[in-house]
Amino acid sequence: MTNNSSAESAFHQWAADSHPYGDNSKYEDEWFCPPITLDYYYKVLDWMQVGGDMSIAMLCTTENDLHNNETYAYWLNTNLYIAPGVRFNYYHKKITDLYSGVNLGVNVKLHSTETNPLLLSTVRVTWQITAMGVRFGKLVYGSIELGYGYKGILNAGIGVRF
Repeated sequence: MTNNSSAESAFHQWAADSHPYGDNSKYEDEWFCPPITLDYYYKVLDWMQVGGDMSIAMLCTTENDLHNNETYAYWLNTNLYIAPGVRFNYYHKKITDLYSGVNLGVNVKLHSTETNPLLLSTVRVTWQITAMGVRFGKLVYGSIELGYGYKGILNAGIGVRF
Protein backbone atom coordinates (compact mmCIF):
# COMPACT_ATOMS: atom_id res chain seq x y z
CA MET A 1 0.00 0.00 0.00
CA THR A 2 1.39 3.41 -0.96
CA ASN A 3 1.18 6.53 1.10
CA ASN A 4 -0.25 9.35 -1.03
CA SER A 5 -0.40 11.87 1.80
CA SER A 6 3.25 12.84 1.44
CA ALA A 7 2.85 13.34 -2.33
CA GLU A 8 -0.35 15.33 -1.75
CA SER A 9 1.36 17.38 0.94
CA ALA A 10 4.29 18.10 -1.38
CA PHE A 11 1.89 19.17 -4.13
CA HIS A 12 -0.07 21.45 -1.80
CA GLN A 13 3.17 22.99 -0.52
CA TRP A 14 4.39 23.55 -4.09
CA ALA A 15 1.03 25.08 -5.06
CA ALA A 16 1.06 27.34 -2.02
CA ASP A 17 4.63 28.47 -2.69
CA SER A 18 4.01 28.95 -6.42
CA HIS A 19 0.92 31.11 -6.17
CA PRO A 20 1.75 34.52 -7.62
CA TYR A 21 -0.26 36.41 -4.97
CA GLY A 22 1.23 34.59 -1.97
CA ASP A 23 -2.14 33.16 -0.87
CA ASN A 24 -1.53 29.79 0.81
CA SER A 25 -5.14 28.60 0.56
CA LYS A 26 -5.41 28.03 -3.20
CA TYR A 27 -3.69 26.82 -6.33
CA GLU A 28 -4.35 27.46 -10.01
CA ASP A 29 -5.04 25.03 -12.81
CA GLU A 30 -4.57 26.43 -16.34
CA TRP A 31 -4.90 25.36 -19.95
CA PHE A 32 -3.84 27.29 -23.00
CA CYS A 33 -5.20 27.19 -26.56
CA PRO A 34 -2.47 28.21 -29.01
CA PRO A 35 -3.31 30.87 -31.59
CA ILE A 36 -5.66 29.84 -34.39
CA THR A 37 -5.14 32.14 -37.37
CA LEU A 38 -7.05 32.97 -40.52
CA ASP A 39 -5.11 35.00 -43.07
CA TYR A 40 -5.63 36.37 -46.55
CA TYR A 41 -2.96 37.83 -48.83
CA TYR A 42 -3.30 39.23 -52.34
CA LYS A 43 -0.36 39.20 -54.79
CA VAL A 44 0.31 42.82 -55.81
CA LEU A 45 3.65 42.12 -57.50
CA ASP A 46 5.50 38.87 -58.18
CA TRP A 47 7.59 39.51 -55.07
CA MET A 48 5.03 41.20 -52.78
CA GLN A 49 1.67 40.32 -51.20
CA VAL A 50 -0.56 42.50 -49.01
CA GLY A 51 -3.29 41.30 -46.69
CA GLY A 52 -3.55 40.41 -43.05
CA ASP A 53 -4.22 37.99 -40.24
CA MET A 54 -6.98 37.49 -37.72
CA SER A 55 -5.96 35.27 -34.83
CA ILE A 56 -7.45 34.11 -31.52
CA ALA A 57 -5.73 32.59 -28.45
CA MET A 58 -7.26 31.63 -25.08
CA LEU A 59 -6.08 31.00 -21.51
CA CYS A 60 -8.47 29.39 -19.00
CA THR A 61 -7.68 29.44 -15.28
CA THR A 62 -9.46 27.87 -12.32
CA GLU A 63 -8.53 28.54 -8.71
CA ASN A 64 -9.01 25.61 -6.36
CA ASP A 65 -8.99 25.43 -2.59
CA LEU A 66 -5.95 23.48 -1.34
CA HIS A 67 -7.84 21.77 1.47
CA ASN A 68 -10.96 20.45 -0.28
CA ASN A 69 -9.94 20.89 -3.96
CA GLU A 70 -13.14 22.85 -4.58
CA THR A 71 -13.11 25.36 -7.46
CA TYR A 72 -14.02 28.84 -6.26
CA ALA A 73 -12.84 31.06 -9.09
CA TYR A 74 -12.81 30.66 -12.86
CA TRP A 75 -11.82 33.04 -15.62
CA LEU A 76 -11.13 32.95 -19.33
CA ASN A 77 -8.80 35.38 -21.09
CA THR A 78 -9.35 35.62 -24.84
CA ASN A 79 -6.97 37.50 -27.11
CA LEU A 80 -8.16 38.58 -30.55
CA TYR A 81 -5.46 39.82 -32.94
CA ILE A 82 -6.24 41.77 -36.12
CA ALA A 83 -3.13 42.73 -38.05
CA PRO A 84 -2.70 43.92 -41.64
CA GLY A 85 0.59 42.89 -43.16
CA VAL A 86 2.90 42.50 -46.10
CA ARG A 87 4.85 39.48 -47.32
CA PHE A 88 7.92 39.51 -49.52
CA ASN A 89 8.43 36.45 -51.76
CA TYR A 90 12.08 35.85 -52.54
CA TYR A 91 11.71 32.43 -54.14
CA HIS A 92 8.71 31.38 -56.21
CA LYS A 93 8.28 28.18 -58.19
CA LYS A 94 5.18 26.20 -59.21
CA ILE A 95 4.66 24.49 -55.89
CA THR A 96 7.09 26.21 -53.49
CA ASP A 97 7.33 29.75 -52.13
CA LEU A 98 9.80 31.19 -49.64
CA TYR A 99 8.82 34.46 -48.00
CA SER A 100 9.30 36.85 -45.10
CA GLY A 101 6.78 39.29 -43.72
CA VAL A 102 5.63 41.72 -41.09
CA ASN A 103 2.22 42.42 -39.55
CA LEU A 104 1.22 45.32 -37.32
CA GLY A 105 -2.23 45.60 -35.74
CA VAL A 106 -4.27 45.50 -32.54
CA ASN A 107 -4.75 42.98 -29.75
CA VAL A 108 -8.17 43.07 -28.11
CA LYS A 109 -8.07 41.21 -24.80
CA LEU A 110 -11.37 40.00 -23.35
CA HIS A 111 -11.74 38.76 -19.77
CA SER A 112 -14.61 36.53 -18.60
CA THR A 113 -15.59 35.27 -15.15
CA GLU A 114 -18.65 33.45 -13.79
CA THR A 115 -20.34 36.72 -12.82
CA ASN A 116 -19.17 38.85 -15.77
CA PRO A 117 -19.44 36.84 -19.00
CA LEU A 118 -17.53 39.28 -21.21
CA LEU A 119 -15.46 42.28 -20.22
CA LEU A 120 -13.12 44.27 -22.44
CA SER A 121 -9.82 44.44 -20.60
CA THR A 122 -7.34 46.09 -22.93
CA VAL A 123 -6.65 47.09 -26.50
CA ARG A 124 -3.01 47.39 -27.47
CA VAL A 125 -0.66 47.29 -30.43
CA THR A 126 0.53 43.86 -31.58
CA TRP A 127 2.92 42.58 -34.24
CA GLN A 128 4.36 39.52 -35.93
CA ILE A 129 7.65 39.29 -37.79
CA THR A 130 8.02 36.25 -40.05
CA ALA A 131 11.72 35.67 -40.61
CA MET A 132 11.12 32.78 -43.00
CA GLY A 133 8.00 31.09 -44.31
CA VAL A 134 7.66 28.15 -46.68
CA ARG A 135 4.53 27.32 -48.69
CA PHE A 136 4.35 24.06 -50.63
CA GLY A 137 1.53 22.86 -52.85
CA LYS A 138 -0.60 24.19 -55.69
CA LEU A 139 -4.31 24.72 -54.99
CA VAL A 140 -4.22 23.29 -51.46
CA TYR A 141 -0.95 24.06 -49.71
CA GLY A 142 0.88 23.64 -46.43
CA SER A 143 2.93 26.31 -44.75
CA ILE A 144 5.53 26.55 -42.02
CA GLU A 145 6.66 29.88 -40.56
CA LEU A 146 9.51 30.82 -38.26
CA GLY A 147 9.10 34.20 -36.63
CA TYR A 148 8.26 36.11 -33.48
CA GLY A 149 5.12 37.86 -32.23
CA TYR A 150 1.46 37.08 -31.58
CA LYS A 151 1.55 33.79 -33.57
CA GLY A 152 4.57 32.51 -31.66
CA ILE A 153 7.96 31.34 -32.84
CA LEU A 154 6.98 28.38 -35.03
CA ASN A 155 3.62 27.78 -36.65
CA ALA A 156 2.24 25.54 -39.35
CA GLY A 157 -0.97 25.49 -41.32
CA ILE A 158 -2.93 24.53 -44.40
CA GLY A 159 -4.51 26.83 -46.95
CA VAL A 160 -6.29 27.19 -50.26
CA ARG A 161 -5.33 29.47 -53.13
CA PHE A 162 -8.10 31.37 -54.91
